[in-house]
Amino acid sequence: MSSVFEFTLLLIQVFLVGMLVGGLRVILPAIAESEYKLFLSSPILISTIVLAFGFGKAVFNLVAGFLTTSFSYKRILIYGWFVGIPVPFIIAYSSSWVGVSVALTLLGVNQGLNWSITQAAKVQIIKKEHRGHAMGMNEFFGYVGVAFAGVITANLVESFTSKNVLMTFSLVIIFLGLLCTIKMHEKFDSSGSLSKEADIKSMGHSLSSIGHKFLVVSWQNKRLMALCQAGFVEKFIDALVWLFFPIYFLYEGLSIVEVSWVVSCYSFAWGGLQFVTGRLSDVFGRVPLITAGMLISGVGILLILVYSGLIWWGCCSLITGLGMALLYPNLSAAVADEVHLVDTSITLGIYRFWRDLGYAGATLAFAVASYLNPSITMKFIIVSLCMLGSTVLLIKNMRSESKTSARSF
Repeated sequence: MSSVFEFTLLLIQVFLVGMLVGGLRVILPAIAESEYKLFLSSPILISTIVLAFGFGKAVFNLVAGFLTTSFSYKRILIYGWFVGIPVPFIIAYSSSWVGVSVALTLLGVNQGLNWSITQAAKVQIIKKEHRGHAMGMNEFFGYVGVAFAGVITANLVESFTSKNVLMTFSLVIIFLGLLCTIKMHEKFDSSGSLSKEADIKSMGHSLSSIGHKFLVVSWQNKRLMALCQAGFVEKFIDALVWLFFPIYFLYEGLSIVEVSWVVSCYSFAWGGLQFVTGRLSDVFGRVPLITAGMLISGVGILLILVYSGLIWWGCCSLITGLGMALLYPNLSAAVADEVHLVDTSITLGIYRFWRDLGYAGATLAFAVASYLNPSITMKFIIVSLCMLGSTVLLIKNMRSESKTSARSF
């Protein structure tokens, strides 16, 4: 089969991965309020789901990168989908919020394995000069899946119980994901042709080599470090949207369907525009688009506090999504640009580890914001300030060449 067919299967795969988490992002607030009476009364406790999800996803982003040295992409994707099967059952039948947090950790594992692999596989297929476009397409399909599922499940929840929607929707998505994976071949080499798993296993790395690579990407190479910290901080935006957009807008009088549309404006802009912004970075460079995106998304968050109304909030959500679309695929592409092709899966895994650990960082930032001022608006302000500081650090480090090159792992 051609690499075009495989690329198409990977796009369908990441769309389904996005749909799985997108549906849960809407259903969980409804369950938290109807079953546990937590969503409006205990927003800090609710943040444990983001912490659990972010930790699970961050660790298995890293694991996925190193698993590619021993297993095929197809096998890792199958593992990821099987990990997702218990999630709706645990949430539906758990008698405590601890069980829900455990389920979200498993969902993070599913997302870490499957989303990471769809991204890494595309890097292997596509030529370097089209890498931004490939990353943009990957994130486009993934986050359109998130938004699409959010709208579907929000409307289903209006007619059916949250747990019934959760079970049916999640299991259908997982089944389709496994079916799509079965149609795939094992793995690609740099030219887009297929490799035998025996050849893949021969590429394994020692623990000392793994530790060295982690240190280089995380700290020694200042350019890669700057990209990792930018990814870490931009997750503050997504955590804010996930947790405190619903709380803020519900307090302001919107219904859950109206809230889902505001959040979907963010998701559709983020996902849909990446189809264009990834390609733009191939032409105009990564750093200018990343910098603009961080500033725009930070401003979009602040604008929400300036005025009120469904249309205004929808526009602010679109602005925030635009900023994320500019920075999100291009951070991954910029990381891949810094290393040889053979090291891209591992390097992207390390970057994605730090990026999704940003969910845990966001939880800490929200705790600090609550200490300074218990109002939700302080959390919006803290996130915007963090985005500004991260942008300054990114610009400073990307202007200079790192003394330790990650190209010679």
